[in-house]
Amino acid sequence: MDLLATTHLWELYEADLEAAAGQTGRRIAAIGRQSGVALAGAIALVLVSPAIEATIFPPAGVAYIAPPPGYNLNIRSGPGTQYPAVNTLSRGTPISITGFYEHGWAQLTDRSWVAGNLINSQQPVGTGGGHQQTVPSFAYIAGSSNVNIRSGPGTRYPAVNTLAPGTQIRITGFFENGWAQLEDLSWVAGNLIRIGEPITPNQPEDVLRVGTRSPRVIEVEIRLQELGYVTSDFVPDEYFGTDTEQAVRNFQFWNNLPLDGAVGTQTRERLFSPNAVPNPYEPAPQFQELRIGTRNPAVRRLETRLQDLDYFRGLIPDELFDQSTESAVRNFQSRNGLPVNGVATVPMQEVLFSDSAIRNDTTTTPPPEERPTLRLGDRDPAVLTLEVRLQDLDYLPGVVADSFFGQETETAVRNFQGRNALPVNGVADARTQDVLFSDSAIANVEEPGGGGDGGGDGGVTDPDEPDLPSDGQQATVRTNDGTDAIAFTGPGLEYDLAGFVPNGTTVTLTGNSTNNWYELQDGNWLEGSFLVF
Repeated sequence: MDLLATTHLWELYEADLEAAAGQTGRRIAAIGRQSGVALAGAIALVLVSPAIEATIFPPAGVAYIAPPPGYNLNIRSGPGTQYPAVNTLSRGTPISITGFYEHGWAQLTDRSWVAGNLINSQQPVGTGGGHQQTVPSFAYIAGSSNVNIRSGPGTRYPAVNTLAPGTQIRITGFFENGWAQLEDLSWVAGNLIRIGEPITPNQPEDVLRVGTRSPRVIEVEIRLQELGYVTSDFVPDEYFGTDTEQAVRNFQFWNNLPLDGAVGTQTRERLFSPNAVPNPYEPAPQFQELRIGTRNPAVRRLETRLQDLDYFRGLIPDELFDQSTESAVRNFQSRNGLPVNGVATVPMQEVLFSDSAIRNDTTTTPPPEERPTLRLGDRDPAVLTLEVRLQDLDYLPGVVADSFFGQETETAVRNFQGRNALPVNGVADARTQDVLFSDSAIANVEEPGGGGDGGGDGGVTDPDEPDLPSDGQQATVRTNDGTDAIAFTGPGLEYDLAGFVPNGTTVTLTGNSTNNWYELQDGNWLEGSFLVF
């Protein structure tokens, strides 16, 4: 049976996933913003932090298609079932992924996407002969540097060849320790190749031209996009249309090739070579009006440009135009003399993407015209501005700024108040914000030994933390909603998820602490807001 729709696959496993999520999924969903982890429907997926997603799903390099036995899996042009399928791969097929995840979908090195819960870093059992595919596959040397080909699967083996980026190779389908075996039984690092469509022996290399429908068209369109011959919002697919033909003609013109608009051997070799000439007149992007609630790939491009100009700091660009995006657009419009309405109109985007766009002044973060009192549990666009300023002063490291005033924000406000001789209550009242947004605000300075009177910042110690936790000191785990606390393998959200510590547990500390994170005797770390001393 061949399941062509991943939505069908997910529906098929919805009941099992709900059962599996009864414990772990319930705890992940309850923890919410404290850990940056959420539960999407019945499937536990990391939605906020790509860094955490990459620790749960396979990392960058070689992964394997792993649906249930007997099922195939769709590869799509974007991170969701709303995007068209561009390929279908069978169970056990090796793929090359970038390590970037969005909404639980894994990005392949050819910029297509696959459901992250249906791939695995280990080849699934029952695919016929261990790691061996039934037919060889095409692959290409990726990146911008030459790659060594070695006699065995590891750097300890001698190099027997060196290949340039874009060089086409054929692999047997056998992988060992992340290394791919070539047909001549030499080896290449799996994360340095781009795996293409599996082919049958003696398959002819047809010329691609208008009307051709093939997964190889996607590779060509992606490469044309990289070289600037099609716009960044163009969605590669497997159909060779007239727009692709024109892009190929333009490429052939600037690369001194025959102008036939088709991709034959000569054009393909030049296109994927490191000497391919980019488009000197990169086409201008086509803008469309974007407003709050819009979900579109163009929103990611908008947010990325706003981030380049320091209007979208501390956030991860995505495809949803939300309150954070609207706030950034308003700030840009205000600084650039445009009507301030929070809508990314076509004229506004023309200014945004021009060389004359005025950058955000980051010497001090501008406060809102009115400063509402903000406290734990508040959800307000003003919280985003508050958190960004706290990040600027190093009071809120490792946290993605948003519009929710959570425990991390409260702890950061308390630390700021303590260092700036303000009443320590964790509430961002008008007085606290006046000092926070002033040029005289004292930044957070990590002191030797984790606290104490170092003199560099006035010698104020965080009142909510012990000066120096001693080896063997005990603390009690407390969460504001009674759920379990999350422990990590290091002092920050960028480290791997280690496990859950039930609310009310007494833990023993080693005496090591940094940035309000405390090491436990088992070697894992908890954030200080979870601990009561």
